[in-house]
Amino acid sequence: MPCPTCGGPITGAGPCPNCGTPQPQAAYGVPPGAVPPPPLAPGMPPGAPAMAPGYPGAVPGMPPGVAPMAAMPPMPAVPGYGYGAPAAWVVPKPLRTLATWTMILLGASGVMSLISAIAFQRRANAIKDLSEGRFFGWDPDKYDHFVSGSLGVTALVGIPTVVLFMIWFFRARSNVEAWVGPRPQMTRGWAIGGWFIPLANLVIPQIVANDVWNGSDPQARPDARSSNKGLLWAWWLTLCGSYVIFVIGIAQEKSADDVRNGDATVSEYIDSVRLGDEMAALGSTVRIAAAVLAILVVRKITRMQEIRVMSPGGVPMMAGPGYPGAYAPGMPPAAYPGQPYAAQPYPGQPYAGQPYAPAAGYAPVPGPAAAVPPQGEPLGPPTPGTPGDDGPVDLSKR
Repeated sequence: MPCPTCGGPITGAGPCPNCGTPQPQAAYGVPPGAVPPPPLAPGMPPGAPAMAPGYPGAVPGMPPGVAPMAAMPPMPAVPGYGYGAPAAWVVPKPLRTLATWTMILLGASGVMSLISAIAFQRRANAIKDLSEGRFFGWDPDKYDHFVSGSLGVTALVGIPTVVLFMIWFFRARSNVEAWVGPRPQMTRGWAIGGWFIPLANLVIPQIVANDVWNGSDPQARPDARSSNKGLLWAWWLTLCGSYVIFVIGIAQEKSADDVRNGDATVSEYIDSVRLGDEMAALGSTVRIAAAVLAILVVRKITRMQEIRVMSPGGVPMMAGPGYPGAYAPGMPPAAYPGQPYAAQPYPGQPYAGQPYAPAAGYAPVPGPAAAVPPQGEPLGPPTPGTPGDDGPVDLSKR
């Protein structure tokens, strides 16, 4: 095998017989005959560790002997300065634009719920007046078209609202993994899948929402969950309550087949339709409150995550398992205990404008600067013929 320094042949496991450079394989206990490591990094002195997998390499620009970052211990959690960095590389995605559009659609959905509540209540009042004999000559199609039209527009607004809310919800849950905090009870996949399981969708999304709230709260501790969840619970109870009211109104309503089969009278049928419209109007009203509370929840969680990112120690680190890495691009650095404040010199570092003391063993570099005479010695008379020299001055001629 040729020597990586002088190119001479090497037959044994010891140093090169020509230049005495130790073999990289022998230095790290690699058995003879193994694949040699790649050449040394440019500018590295002989004997420096090679930058190869399995060998303790050196980062370019770092002095030899510095252990790679993979060998550094993980950064511990520092109370009061955030929770450090998670084991995986997770960079939170911004929520501001997505949250803004989600809140706009939630507001539009609340407006359409108000229109639907008015439509259902007007038809219920008309049916009640008809059943009590106080209303004659009414057009049922007029009220039916009002209800059908309001429900159609509500669905057109509600579908993109639900889709955009789920996207925001999933992103907010994914961002929680960028910080080390209270352990989530559900994985982030349930932020979407939990809405499509019957009956379980009354519980799973709330559990995920609790995880998002706990992980986003900058005041929460790693060993304790956030306690200020009144807004979150108010939104979830009103949302579930509106659906429960709709289901009860539909379940109690009689159909025309029940009247033809003798299972219900005409009066019972009319009363059930009127009660169903009243329940639908009540459910639409509760859904308005749920839309308003959802806007507040989206705004609150988005704001908490922004504060969490910008707070000291809240910036997630671009780190692999087992070592701390650099901060994400554009993110401010976190201030850990013991780190000097801005513009504060490190111990032993001179202040601005103060020159460094020459290191031990310092010698002037030969060159033009070495020809300058020492301070305090006379320069001597100028040499005739040098530029700017007019020779001796004769005072008698003046």
